[in-house]
Formats: sequence, C-alpha cells, structure tokens
Amino acid sequence: DVFTYSHTEFRKYVKAVRISEDETVDTIKTVYQQYGYLLDPHTAVGWAASEKVGNKTLSQVVIATASPIKFAQEIETATGIALNASSEIQKLQKKKKRVIVVKNTYKAVKEVLYSVGS
Repeated sequence: DVFTYSHTEFRKYVKAVRISEDETVDTIKTVYQQYGYLLDPHTAVGWAASEKVGNKTLSQVVIATASPIKFAQEIETATGIALNASSEIQKLQKKKKRVIVVKNTYKAVKEVLYSVGS
C-alpha cells in the first residue's frame, strides 16, 4: 500500500488547507444558490477545500459529513437560509437506514467510492 510508511508519498495525495468561517458561510450560500443544495458547515469546509486544491486532471470527491438539519439554526443565522427542520426530520426517519462498513485502508475506501457510482 502506497501510504503504509511514507509521509512523503502520503502528501502527494493528501493536501491540507485552512478554510475560514467567512469562506464556509460563503460556500454554503454559493452552493445553495447555484445548485439548490444546502450544505452543512462541515461539508461546506470540505467543498471549499476541494475548490482551493482542485486538480483539473482528477475528479473531486466531497463526502457530506452531516445533515444541514442538524445545524438549521446556525445556518439560518449565518446565511439567512431558513430550513424547516421538523418536516425534514420526519421524512428522514421514515427512510430505510443504510450502513456501509469500510476497512481502514486506502484500497477499501477506494473500492467503496468506485462502487457507489456503479
């Protein structure tokens, strides 16, 4: 496995960036306006980071880490975007729960990411 013992090799594939609170709020607003999709703050950080380190030769993958429902009040305060969390929670509670267990290896994560789109 390429990441096993080499920090140098790891850094070729993984980049770290800082995203400010203002950038996070701007990302939530922009994505909502452009795509009609409301990001939670954590996912907005991931989205903004992917924009900063974007690579035109590779596909970007942003994995949502939470529901915006969890942060409905904070999102409304920061962005002005109101979310009726109670009706959304009721809809979610009716859905079948799905869990994917993934081994903690690069290969396992890669296989899951490739299989989701299939």
